[in-house]
Amino acid sequence: MYHFHMAESRAIEYNPTAMTVIPAQLLALTRWVDKAKQGDRQAMGEIYNRFKGKVFRIAFRYCGHSEDAQELMHDIFLQAFTHLHQLRKSSLFTPWFIRLAVNSALSHANRRKRERLCLQQQAAEENAPRQATPGLHRQLQDAIGRLPDKIRTVFILHDVEGFTHKEIAGIMQCTEGTSKSQLFKARKKLRLLLCLDKGGQT
Repeated sequence: MYHFHMAESRAIEYNPTAMTVIPAQLLALTRWVDKAKQGDRQAMGEIYNRFKGKVFRIAFRYCGHSEDAQELMHDIFLQAFTHLHQLRKSSLFTPWFIRLAVNSALSHANRRKRERLCLQQQAAEENAPRQATPGLHRQLQDAIGRLPDKIRTVFILHDVEGFTHKEIAGIMQCTEGTSKSQLFKARKKLRLLLCLDKGGQT
């Protein structure tokens, strides 16, 4: 299981206008976002380099294939830069962007799910043999993909990407209690799915 720590830089910068202390890393990101809104390609590149790893991992958890995840990641960044003017406060870029990434990944996954159902129906009509899913990792990936959308998203953000419940609440626009409840349900459902898959192979 992967863990990603969201610790900000210890360096801080004082903003005499707002009379607040702002983490230097967040301040730098805010400046990049401001410049990106004006079409600054270098600022867009800085944002891309900072978030590409996290966005790829989110995309991969919903796609299950590296090539699809790479393509989806590029689509997510394109959407973000195209609609960046809609973000009023540049300091809120991270939750806005991660929410956009999750929603895009969900839409992609649901579209692919419908496509797979159509293909499976065609294969069944043609009496095509079903292939077994290889490996425990593949079983886990498939089980995560079968979780309901909301609890799957919380599971991926918390247990895979390492977001805190407070951060997830900001991303998903819900309470911390809801995030914790959804994570509990996701873990319980995931254990059940894995047990059922294991039992079906014996």
